[in-house]
Amino acid sequence: MARSRIAIKQQKKSDKQKKIGTIVSLIALILIGLAIYCIANFDHIQGNVANYVANKDLISQ
Repeated sequence: MARSRIAIKQQKKSDKQKKIGTIVSLIALILIGLAIYCIANFDHIQGNVANYVANKDLISQ
């Protein structure tokens, strides 16, 4: 049985929306992972920044 043009068009639109949703969800997962990494390593990152600022001040004196 042949599908109508409208059904084919609706299927293509649905496939495109699924693809966009997949891309958006992947980007969201990457950002969530990055946020978790930053939170988990906050003390380490803060220590590196503090050392950089302290060393920069000592060098400039």
